[in-house]
Amino acid sequence: MSEADAQRRRSAELRDLGVRTGDAEAMLGAIAAARAALAEDETDPRSLALLGAAQTVLGEHASDPAWLEAAIESYRRAVAASNGEDRARMHRNLGAVLSLLGRLTDNAAALAEAAGQCRAALEVYAPGGLDWAIAQNNLAEALRMLGEHTGDTDALNASVAACQAALTITTRAASPGDWAMTSTNLANALAALGGNARLAEAIGLYRAALEALDDPRLAPAIRYNLAWAEARLASS
Repeated sequence: MSEADAQRRRSAELRDLGVRTGDAEAMLGAIAAARAALAEDETDPRSLALLGAAQTVLGEHASDPAWLEAAIESYRRAVAASNGEDRARMHRNLGAVLSLLGRLTDNAAALAEAAGQCRAALEVYAPGGLDWAIAQNNLAEALRMLGEHTGDTDALNASVAACQAALTITTRAASPGDWAMTSTNLANALAALGGNARLAEAIGLYRAALEALDDPRLAPAIRYNLAWAEARLASS
C-alpha cells in the first residue's frame, strides 16, 4: 500500500468516525489525511472526493458555509479530474453539497446549480439503476428547495416528477429506509404545491415514511412536516 493509499484509507475511516460521533477532531483529521494524499498527486479524483466528503461532514455538522464552500471547490476539481460514471458521481456529490449550502444560506443560485449538477449526472447514468435513482432524489430535493425559495411551481412540479422517477427503483420492499426518505421528499414537494388533494397525499406519505423509517434521528423532522400538513389541510 502506497503512502497516498494509506492516507486515503485514514481519511475515510476518520470521516466515518466523525459522522458517527460528531467528533470535530476526527473530521479535521480526515481533511488532513486527504490533503496528505493529495501531496502525491493534487489532481487525484479519489483524494479530492475524500477531501470534499470530509469538508462536507464538518460543514454540515458545524453549520459552517465556509467548509461547504471548500467542499464545493474540492468536488469541482474532482469533476474536472474524473471521467464516465466516476465523473457523474462527482457531479452528484457536488450537487448535494450545493443543496446543503443553498439550504443553509437561503441561496437560490446555489440551489439552481445543485439541480444542474444532478442533471449532469443523470446524462451519464443509465436510466433505472440505483445511481440514477439517487441522482433523481437529489435533483428532487434541490428543485423543491428552489421552488419554495422562489415560488416557482414549475420547479416544484419537476421535483415531484423526479421523486416519482426515483421511487420506480427505490421500493419499500427492497430498501425501506431509502424509500422513506424519497417518499418524504415527495411529500415535501406536494405539500409545498398545496391544494387539498396534494396535502392529503403528502400526509399519507409522511405517515408511511414514519412506519418504514430505519433512522429514528430523522423522525422528528418528518413528524413536524406531518403536523404542519395536517394543520394546513384542516384549515382549508
